[in-house]
Amino acid sequence: KMGIAKRLAEYLVETYNPASKHGSIDLVNAQYDTCHENPARPPGFFCDATNCLDLEGHSGVGLYRGETALHMSIVSNLPRLESLLIQHGANLCLRAIGNFFIPGGNCYFGETALNFAVSQGRQDAVELLVTTILDNVHEHTGWRLDEEIEAVFRFVTQTDSIGNNALHMCVVHKHTNVLDYI
Repeated sequence: KMGIAKRLAEYLVETYNPASKHGSIDLVNAQYDTCHENPARPPGFFCDATNCLDLEGHSGVGLYRGETALHMSIVSNLPRLESLLIQHGANLCLRAIGNFFIPGGNCYFGETALNFAVSQGRQDAVELLVTTILDNVHEHTGWRLDEEIEAVFRFVTQTDSIGNNALHMCVVHKHTNVLDYI
């Protein structure tokens, strides 16, 4: 059963990715949209990033707004899918801001993919995300240590809407074991 789901996920990612010939469909970075702001889309429908980046607070945004396949794969502990999504252009900085993820609740994971990985104690996912940032820096600038350090620092210290970053999430969720990977 999981083999069929995996093959379907791989097909969808490979067919509808940012570099796809199929137009503007970007399944990899589609954010869950539970808002009612766009009457053309029913609640709970996936939308593109331009329609779901309202960071004006949590009221009225719905339960899962902003969550992406990368967020879901991290929480579901699916490392192969995480790698596949990143390989096909997953945006590591998109935020899950729905009411399901608000601070103080059971599922406060810090909005970003890195914070989700830290909140789950997923050393492998943290390492994958940080390595991806380093690979991107290498690709664009070569082997400049100062730019590598700055890029990782910016990535790790990126805060959620209440000011918490990956280091805070290590403490909040008692997963200090991932500190070595940050």
